[in-house]
Amino acid sequence: MLLLICNDSGVRVEFNMRRHNFLMFHLVCLFCLLSACKGNNTPVFSGTYPVILNKNEEGGTPGGTLLHTLTATDADINDVIMYSCTFNPSDSSTLFTISSQSGQIYTAASAMLDYEQWQQHDIYCTATDGVAVGGPVLISVVVQNVAEAPYFIPSTTVQYFTLPESPGGTLIGHPSFTIGDEDMNEVHTWAKTGSGSGASYIYINPTNGTITLSQDYDRDTLSGTMDVEIKVTDKYGLSAMATYTITFTDINDISPVFASNYALIAGVNTTVNTSFVTVSATDGDATSPNNEIMYSIDTTFTGGEYFEFNGSNIYLRYSIDPEYGSQWTFRILAIDGGSPAYTATTTVSVSTYSSTTATTTTESSAGYSWFSDNWLNVLMFVLAGVVLGVLIGYTCCMCWRYKKYGKCLPDKGTCCDAERPESTDPLVLVPPLATTLTAGRPFKDPYNCTPEPYSRMGDSARYDDVSLTAISPDIQSNRSML
Repeated sequence: MLLLICNDSGVRVEFNMRRHNFLMFHLVCLFCLLSACKGNNTPVFSGTYPVILNKNEEGGTPGGTLLHTLTATDADINDVIMYSCTFNPSDSSTLFTISSQSGQIYTAASAMLDYEQWQQHDIYCTATDGVAVGGPVLISVVVQNVAEAPYFIPSTTVQYFTLPESPGGTLIGHPSFTIGDEDMNEVHTWAKTGSGSGASYIYINPTNGTITLSQDYDRDTLSGTMDVEIKVTDKYGLSAMATYTITFTDINDISPVFASNYALIAGVNTTVNTSFVTVSATDGDATSPNNEIMYSIDTTFTGGEYFEFNGSNIYLRYSIDPEYGSQWTFRILAIDGGSPAYTATTTVSVSTYSSTTATTTTESSAGYSWFSDNWLNVLMFVLAGVVLGVLIGYTCCMCWRYKKYGKCLPDKGTCCDAERPESTDPLVLVPPLATTLTAGRPFKDPYNCTPEPYSRMGDSARYDDVSLTAISPDIQSNRSML
């Protein structure tokens, strides 16, 4: 006997096993199930599927963003619809959440879409009333790429380099960091921004960021440190920046230079340890010890053993032997503190005299600076003195003649007529002269001409037989000579 009752609440079956075999029992059960399902409706999704959602990666679609709401209906009045999803790829299950009752799909609270990881997420959704299942329907979330700026790994904003002063083309170094970028298939370009004190001295490889000197860098004339700002730019024009700081060390590449040669004079009795001269040499290197100078005497030169240095001062080391010689030259050295060291040389000329007092030292670029060191100077001084004496004597003689005779030099000729001026003045009586001239005596001519009887002044002026009673004014002016 078989009793079958089917309704929305279920199926009631009564079966008498005593009269049927076991196979028949299974057939009856299958029939009952099919009959029961025939009366239940399947949930149906509303809307058009598949649904494609374009969402920006990372910050463009933050966690908790509502992506879609599922809607399904069931013809059975009292049925409750529940929603569920599966994901492709399976890792997407951590990026999304779904409300089984409301059908709302969200991005997970702590999740971010990443284009570089997955460009698309497929969500397959179903709806069930507990008996029948509707769906699945497809919701595709397509991740849109958003350009992202490059960054340095490890994170840094500055890198330091150190190298000696070098010629152009010298490799400075490679960047110690790598470039990170969330964008796929990126191309990064290195460049200088133009900022920094060393921008004109640096060339940067645009592909890998390696830097080299673009021109010679001389630490002796330029700063010891320079900086240059670099920039890494991606294909979207986004960039990251850092600063290269470069320190240049000084190398010993300049030799010392003496200002001049030197000369000194030492007496044979000059006291030992007497200071003679302070020497000076310069070194163009920028830093110590390359520009530090020490002085020494080259004792392989004759006479150098008599002297020694104390700092930059030359001192007498031993008493000078007068038998050694009156003049000699030795060499001094200026040695810088660099490695390898550079050396400059100059000469010191020494003159010795049998004096008890050391003379003051001087510097000279060539020869001696003392007047008495050259016999020709002495001879010229003596000759100059003689010439000066002759000129002074001659001048004094001319002054005496002018005072005595009224002129410095006598007139030309030796006769009285040639030298004595003619007189047209009338005779002037000078009584006292009558007693000073005796008849027959020659007349004393003040012009030093040959004496002759005075007969040119008229009869009254003759003194052949009597005496001179009159004289012309020109003779009167010289009466003191008579």
